[in-house]
Amino acid sequence: MTRKLRLDSPFGRHHVFNRVARRDFFLEPVDAKHVFLDVLASLPERHGVRIHGYALMSNHFHLMLETPRANLSRTMQDALSRFTKQTNRMRGWDGPIFRGRFGSQAVYSEEQWRYLLAYLHLNPVHAGIVADPEAWGWSSSNAYTNRATPPRWLTTSDLIASHGSIAAMLEYQAAVHAGFNSQEVELILDCLKDRESELETQTVSPTSHQPKHRQPAQVVIMLVAAAMGVSMASIQQSQFGSKPNVPRWVTAHFLTRNGGMSHREAGEALGCTANAVAKMLKQLRTKTANQPNLGLTIDGIAA
Repeated sequence: MTRKLRLDSPFGRHHVFNRVARRDFFLEPVDAKHVFLDVLASLPERHGVRIHGYALMSNHFHLMLETPRANLSRTMQDALSRFTKQTNRMRGWDGPIFRGRFGSQAVYSEEQWRYLLAYLHLNPVHAGIVADPEAWGWSSSNAYTNRATPPRWLTTSDLIASHGSIAAMLEYQAAVHAGFNSQEVELILDCLKDRESELETQTVSPTSHQPKHRQPAQVVIMLVAAAMGVSMASIQQSQFGSKPNVPRWVTAHFLTRNGGMSHREAGEALGCTANAVAKMLKQLRTKTANQPNLGLTIDGIAA
């Protein structure tokens, strides 16, 4: 089966991530992090991309990239190849450094974009490495809070303007931190990578209309929550008399499609009846027809 096509378009926005084969590679040696940042610094000039945020963790990285030329794959292939060659030469190593193809999630809404920045900066906090995002020197956090001069290759003005001010951005980040389950960070990333590996190796009959895989309900809920910038609790809890809970509708869609569940099974996962699931799916179809951007958001979720 061919690889899953990257969702990219002119000025597309992406959450890009990957894991290293050597589990503590980014933690030690520190010089490897400097090489990675040097490669990042070259990307705007080499490929015309805009880098809005980054976080280097002990065994993986996160990037926020905007691709005016719709060239995400070419950019990342070049970046990871050059990083691998330079680091192997520097350390006397040989072979691949990363586990495989990089992962990416397309971002279509401003809400998702703001949430993603907070998610990146809070990664070392949720991992238990530091108590405060600014205490971690290997992310873009300090550049956003004026504790460090932003490098020329990092674009911070767009997201600060989106929040209205640095103070408002930090208040939002604190709210995300208060409602985030730290156990979701690694699990979400693992699920995304496992899903991509499955897509690359799976063989399905062209005439088959059966689901290609059956994702556990909790995994689907986590993936939708991360992609749409909401908490898992807000998806799992019914909210009577409140505004439409679109992420909950999207979760019902993925549970019954990729999850291969019946309406009754999806209802059990969401704490509602089969009729309620059918109603959510109908409401989602109506809303998607009226809001094309919502359809793009759903297409970009790897659930």
